Order: sequence, then structure tokens, then C-alpha cells
Amino acid sequence: MTLRLLAAAAFAALAASPALAADADPCAQSRSAKVTFTSPGDIVTATSFSGPVAPEGGGDNCRHAIVVLTVHTVEGVPVTVFGASVLAASYDLGHTEAPVSAAQLGAFLDEWVKVEITTSDTAPAPDAEGVTTTLPAADYNAIKAAKAPMLCYQAGAHDRTCLAPDASGYAVELFTIDQA
Repeated sequence: MTLRLLAAAAFAALAASPALAADADPCAQSRSAKVTFTSPGDIVTATSFSGPVAPEGGGDNCRHAIVVLTVHTVEGVPVTVFGASVLAASYDLGHTEAPVSAAQLGAFLDEWVKVEITTSDTAPAPDAEGVTTTLPAADYNAIKAAKAPMLCYQAGAHDRTCLAPDASGYAVELFTIDQA
């Protein structure tokens, strides 16, 4: 009986630890938004957590935070995952050496989940200035002509990435555009 109580207490302590750590860390935040990209819908989640080394000054300084943007269907199937340092993902937070407060990080996450949903026919030509794609031109142009749903998110301080379904129905990275 004592072994069972000890195991139950250890499990309870382990289960509570991540929640307590997240509550104590002002850089551990999450935001979500529902969007319609695939049918019947999707959830965009922006999550942040502290980097492995505390920034100078510590406390509320989230300068080394890591941010992750995920898109998954309402059934839980992952569509895409993107991660970066907050400084790489946000020009406003990354172009100076200033501390990044938890409130500033939260405001970034609030905006990051506001992805843009349009249609693939609005995509630029694959050879347009600043556009990069890994798709062959024929596949790119077929997706563009399909006028399929297209989801775009900010992938960096100057980069915007857009996804659209290919001929098999899987969401693929259609293009990234440098907006500098």
C-alpha cells in the first residue's frame, strides 16, 4: 500500500510541475484562433517559452524566448508547424537590443495567430521578385489556377509564408515572400 501511495504522490508531483513552471515563467504563453483553411476548420496556436539561457536582467525579459506557430485541423491533425526565436519572428522585437517584456511577447502572439486566409489565385508568379518556392513551376501554377484556400503567416521579420493544398489535397508550402 505504501508503494502505491508513494507512486501516486510522485505522479501527482510530476503532473503538477509543468503547470507550475508555466505559471512561474512569464515568457511561457499561448494564444489560439479558429480559422477555416481546411474543412471543417482549423486551429492556429502561437506558443512561447523561455530560451535555454536567461537574458541579462532576467525576470520579465523574454528576449530569448522561442515561439512556435502551429496549424492543425479541429480533429487534431497537424497541418504545419513553424518555430523561431522571437527576435527572428518579429522585426519590432528583434531590431534593437532592448528587453522584451512578457506583455510585448503576448502582444506579438496575439497578432501572430491572426493568419490571413485568401485563395491561391492571389499568389504572386513563382518568379516574382522576392518569391521563393520549392515547387516545380507546373505544380505551383496548377495550385494557383485551382483557386484553393491559401493560409499565410508571418514566418520572420520580413518573410511571409503561404500554404495551399496540392493536387492530392495536402497543404504544402506554396511560397515564401521577402517583404523587406
